[in-house]
Amino acid sequence: MSWYLNGKPVKKVLVSRLRYMGDIVISTVLLDILKQGDSDLQIDYLCESGFAPILGKKSSISNLLLLQRNTFDTPDEKRLNVAEHLPANSYNSLQCIAEVRKNKYDLGIDLLFNSRSAILFMLSGCKQTIAGSKSWRKHVYTETTLLPDGSNKRFHEMAPGAIGENLSRLIPLQHGVNRKPFLDWFEENIHSPLLPVIDLDFSKPVEEETIVIIPGATWAAEEWSVENWLALISSLTANPNLNIKIISPPAGSGKYSALNSQDRCVVLPPLPLSEVLSILNSSCLVISVDGGLMHSAVALQKPTIGLLGPTNHEIWFPYQDAGPFVFVGNEDMNSISVADVIATVDALLGEQS
Repeated sequence: MSWYLNGKPVKKVLVSRLRYMGDIVISTVLLDILKQGDSDLQIDYLCESGFAPILGKKSSISNLLLLQRNTFDTPDEKRLNVAEHLPANSYNSLQCIAEVRKNKYDLGIDLLFNSRSAILFMLSGCKQTIAGSKSWRKHVYTETTLLPDGSNKRFHEMAPGAIGENLSRLIPLQHGVNRKPFLDWFEENIHSPLLPVIDLDFSKPVEEETIVIIPGATWAAEEWSVENWLALISSLTANPNLNIKIISPPAGSGKYSALNSQDRCVVLPPLPLSEVLSILNSSCLVISVDGGLMHSAVALQKPTIGLLGPTNHEIWFPYQDAGPFVFVGNEDMNSISVADVIATVDALLGEQS
């Protein structure tokens, strides 16, 4: 069974989310849905080169195309440049356009649709293209989409928040010889809340008694104070069986050096993304502020506590009904109490025992 768009079969798809780690992780849901509808579909993915460890072994991706980037703006992006080397399948902008045009895709799906990606898709040679609807850029694509309204309850229950925002790009598609509209196909085939999934091979065993903490945020308003982290770690390590690993942000990591003073707690130096993912996967629990690594922990199916301040949890933590994933939030991050976080840790660890 194949996907169709405007009556034309879709056999080769280019999906692109150029940057932002969390959004790239969330986009894996869309890849799996496309593949569920057509197991023979060729799905190629275009993103910036530093994100290769996230997607390099994703089973639903046929070919990973990597766009070289020389500057890194956010803490997550700066991490990408730590001891990572450009893979062989990475291209500068002109090379990337040439490679994409050579592949003659039936469909291109742009999940970022900023000015840079819009220009890439305008020159891509894709027969049809889909994106969101923003300013002049909507004229670059053959189809633009919005979220379905609230009357489509199944879609919003199974694909909440940012997951649904991504999947709404598929609304123009039809499925099978009867050209079933995507939302009807979704209603018939999706019966449980969707989650992002990272497919990676790890040799490092799970450390049953290690909690990983990720304190570094992109924005100051999304950070929890060092004093709160110290109090949390002190309480956690009162359990003689628990150990703590702190994932340092690549920028401003010295801010968290005081956490090294705690027993059975180690602040790791900035590490390549591939090593960070391995550490997340080997933990028994992850506690993180909002950021790409928080979404990565969920995609690795690790019990995860997200500390969210001004972030809209309904959009950016759409996981609570799908597994051992809990957010603790308050508009002011430092109004999140250590006691509430400890109670959430105890509940999640209790569920695992």
